[in-house]
Amino acid sequence: MGTKVQVCVIGAGNSGCDVAVEAARIAGKVCLSMRNPQWFIPKFLFGMPSDVFAARTHWLPPKIKQFSMTSLLKLLQGPYSQYGLPMNTHPVLSQHPTLNSDLLDFIRHGRIMPRPAIKRFAGGSVEFVNGDIEAFDIVCACTGFWITFPFFDKSFIDFQHAEKVPLFRKMMHPDYKNLYFIGLFQPLGCIWPLADYQAQLACAEIAGLYHRPANLQAAIQYEIDHPHFAFTGGTRHSTEVDYHAFRRELAHELKKAGIDIGKPPQGIKSRYKRAV
Repeated sequence: MGTKVQVCVIGAGNSGCDVAVEAARIAGKVCLSMRNPQWFIPKFLFGMPSDVFAARTHWLPPKIKQFSMTSLLKLLQGPYSQYGLPMNTHPVLSQHPTLNSDLLDFIRHGRIMPRPAIKRFAGGSVEFVNGDIEAFDIVCACTGFWITFPFFDKSFIDFQHAEKVPLFRKMMHPDYKNLYFIGLFQPLGCIWPLADYQAQLACAEIAGLYHRPANLQAAIQYEIDHPHFAFTGGTRHSTEVDYHAFRRELAHELKKAGIDIGKPPQGIKSRYKRAV
């Protein structure tokens, strides 16, 4: 990429901001188009990784945790209007946060220029909703993903437009007992330990050590009605969970199967082999 290349990145989520920052290191101009306001969380807080800091506050009630984190970011970063960014009226953790330590600094130094949403494309130019028109060599759309399963017929499973994915513990379908979705969630934290707990739970059920709730539909509805945080609507947060709360929920289910976290009971491997 040459130093005079003009780049427009659409979307201010984690991918969009990472792309914008890396492009700004070598491109001639980088603009970041945002349709909705975001919260930008530094990768380190008080000398430790942000998720480690968050882990030490997991005992706080959700609303107090949101208030404290929102106040901390406002104190550290100042109002986003000073950066030319839209102000967020929702508290932190009501949306999936963007973890980036460089973005605001790059904006302050003029290396990334915030722009509003895009109205339309006109040849090599972009028209924004405020009426401004700018020419770009590259437009990179970091606009998220649909939840789709191309190997399933849509009449069988279709979560593409679901605002809440109807699965128990984000993995068990109410109608198909032999179908498991492992890792189909977006945590405020690391995904892999939680996906491992889901896999253990699936193996425990296959081995006959675990029994799902008798009224699974009601259990799913309870989860939908009681999210870990009051996440904003839309498909973006259809599978959103809080790491620590979800870990406790999965650990509770594993305990029903007699499984201590990370320590499957004796005989589970042989019973699993017989079951399949």
